[in-house]
Amino acid sequence: MPSSHTPFTGHSHYLTSFGSFPSDHAALFYAWATGFYFLSRRLGAILLTHVTLLICLPRIILGFHFPTDVITGALIGISAGYWLNEHVNIAYLMKGVRYWEERSAGTLYACFFLISYLFATLFEPIRSVFRFIRSII
Repeated sequence: MPSSHTPFTGHSHYLTSFGSFPSDHAALFYAWATGFYFLSRRLGAILLTHVTLLICLPRIILGFHFPTDVITGALIGISAGYWLNEHVNIAYLMKGVRYWEERSAGTLYACFFLISYLFATLFEPIRSVFRFIRSII
């Protein structure tokens, strides 16, 4: 049975439409750290430790997630990072990106800015749109 206690932040209204399983923070940040692990084992190990100690553990301590939420999110993120490393042809993608940059650098940079913004906000603008659509339906 889920816990009924309010996180230490004290604001239960944040949790009214909140689903904690699996942890999206864990999935996203473990996927990033796994990607860096394939570039540099040392940097990847540092980032995996950082994600564990400074991103995921506080979310458990503050009551936003149960440990199983974070573990499941971590497994999803690590699996996604591993799968992408094994099955995506980066050289082919980079060839397309270079071609796009030669043809229209401004649109490429605008798209990368938008993608960076979405990652920085954990895709909250897109989530808001889907919540709005769900409320209409």
